[in-house]
Amino acid sequence: MKIKGEYTQMGFLSQQAGGLNDSLFAVDARASFRTRNWLHITWSMPAIDFDYAINDNLSLNVKAFAIFGNRESIGFTGNIGKANGDLNPDNMGARQVDADKYTNYGTEARFMYSYKILGQNHNLAAGLRYYTGKTDRVRYIGTNGSDADFTNVYGDSLQRDFSFETQNLAAFAENVFRIGSKLTVSPGFRFEYLSNSVNEVRPFVYNTSTTRTFPLFGVGAGLATGKSTKLYGNFAQAYRPVLYGDITPAATTDVIDPNLKDAKGYTADLGWRGFIKNWFNFDVSLFYLQYNNRAGRVTITNGNTSYQYVTNLNSSRTLGTEFYAEFNLLKLIRPAKLAGLSVYASGTIQNAEYTDGLINGGTNTEVDMKGKKVEYAPAKVIRAGINYSYKSFSTSLQVAYTDEVFADANNTESSKTGNAGIVPSYTVADWSIGIIVKGHYVIKGGINNLFNQRYFTRRAGGYPGPGILPGDGRNFFVTVGVKF
Repeated sequence: MKIKGEYTQMGFLSQQAGGLNDSLFAVDARASFRTRNWLHITWSMPAIDFDYAINDNLSLNVKAFAIFGNRESIGFTGNIGKANGDLNPDNMGARQVDADKYTNYGTEARFMYSYKILGQNHNLAAGLRYYTGKTDRVRYIGTNGSDADFTNVYGDSLQRDFSFETQNLAAFAENVFRIGSKLTVSPGFRFEYLSNSVNEVRPFVYNTSTTRTFPLFGVGAGLATGKSTKLYGNFAQAYRPVLYGDITPAATTDVIDPNLKDAKGYTADLGWRGFIKNWFNFDVSLFYLQYNNRAGRVTITNGNTSYQYVTNLNSSRTLGTEFYAEFNLLKLIRPAKLAGLSVYASGTIQNAEYTDGLINGGTNTEVDMKGKKVEYAPAKVIRAGINYSYKSFSTSLQVAYTDEVFADANNTESSKTGNAGIVPSYTVADWSIGIIVKGHYVIKGGINNLFNQRYFTRRAGGYPGPGILPGDGRNFFVTVGVKF
């Protein structure tokens, strides 16, 4: 029997730069027009882990956890063209405060049982999971200053006041069957019960609740093709419920479809992996993802007004390949030596697009989704690098390439606000070095974005944007540690 307790406390206060539109990003990627925006977060996370070996074949693991947190943001999240909340710098106006309080509890009990049938060892894992969570959310008018002051200037007066509650109960089971010495088959089942409620006091009095269930099936298989290589395949059903983040606008320009539905789908993959002694490793696979009723954003233009509409975007499918290979030249030539020189490459090549046609974009607007590229799904993500090590010294250089993507589902080329448009492709290189001194002292350092590439990965609809959130320029880090 073993009982382990953990407690984590975390908190930070961060000044938020805000977003940029494309023209501002082209002039100065490090510019900020939101110097009055701040984010404050605190988390407390206690957890208990209980392990009990009942006998040689049966064991029990129980994990219980809680998360208590607070999130406060203050600032101005309107159009980028209005710096800091007002065009007149002498009268910047009051800021908006959003404050959340999180209270979450959960526990999971898992049995693991080993048994024999026809001389083969088999393994069964089964258990239950329960989770309950509550989020209390308010919005009010803050100060017109520039510091991290989250005071409600109108006392108890609130613009928004509501709470979300979620309860989730899941039962699951998975069994690994071994057939002969080379084949394993692992069927699995999971049953999910989900209950949600929304209780709103301001700006409207509104209460609603929903419950639904999701039976999910999956199966995996592996076939040994040699002493150190294996074919594998998997199929699994999945679901994504409507999230509270989907139904609460991230920005004042967002419009939410009141008829959002849960998304369902499945994934399948087939691959081959293995290694040759200690000098070559590889893993290559094909995958398919079917995503039905996908929730996302489309850009709608109504006259001179443009906004993001959150709705179900019909179905999408993603077909692609993933690969990884690492070759250690020195281990091949002189395997007994302490030095190593390896090169590696990994990546994903995929085609992700919507397969269905028209959707209702609100305000009597229809959007044809068929053939549109899935947002934030790059066609290529490639990483390659080289590692060198000798005794207590190591160094590595990695280069990563990410293809361009669209930030919204209807593939808007550009927008004045910076909320929608293309996220261009980019290549970033990182270099790191590590040294162990006298077996006890560890010194690590490195340079991220070695060539100071100007890039961004996201166009935010609301806080901490709206607009383009630039990636970090060249930066370095140094860490020092002591081993006892």
